[in-house]
Amino acid sequence: MYYRFVSLFCICSVYVTGGFAVDGIASDGFQRTSFDSPKQVAEHWDVRNQDGKKIVHSKLKGSPCVIVLFRGHGCYHCVKQLGEIVEVESRFRSRGVRLIAVSDESVEEMGKALRNRPLPFPVLSDVRSKLAKFLGSDKIENWHGILILDSNGKARWLLCGSKPLMDFREVLSQIDSLQLSTTPLETHGLESRVD
Repeated sequence: MYYRFVSLFCICSVYVTGGFAVDGIASDGFQRTSFDSPKQVAEHWDVRNQDGKKIVHSKLKGSPCVIVLFRGHGCYHCVKQLGEIVEVESRFRSRGVRLIAVSDESVEEMGKALRNRPLPFPVLSDVRSKLAKFLGSDKIENWHGILILDSNGKARWLLCGSKPLMDFREVLSQIDSLQLSTTPLETHGLESRVD
């Protein structure tokens, strides 16, 4: 009986979906996904900035990117997470890695929140949760995620769970181990990358 349970647990914990390996949920409550080969997310990218302008995925190319998927500004823990990211955003910039936060709240809700509390990195709206669906969730509101893209805009690593990540050392370590660091960035901004 014990052997059957362990076998079933192992089968459920590690599986392959859509060409990438998904590890089971770790004891810290997060699931980590290492992509066997980088996966293009362009067809699953449908985001707008706080002015309602569409941000084209191809404009992200040129530097690695960390995308923080969060539930929106109405989530206390998500807002706290955004504050934690502000504290370490310079570590991403010094590695040449752009930070972007994405939620499924409306452009209007997002714009109102950002007027009251501007952030040093872009915050974008994906109202149809296209990226979250590609990554395995029905909607962004169902979980939190950290996605690392390489300089070609392809997914390399994902961490997700029911709670937001508050310590970004593992993400920075993944960036280093994937050798994604490039020339330091002055800003995370996408102003010149809007269509």
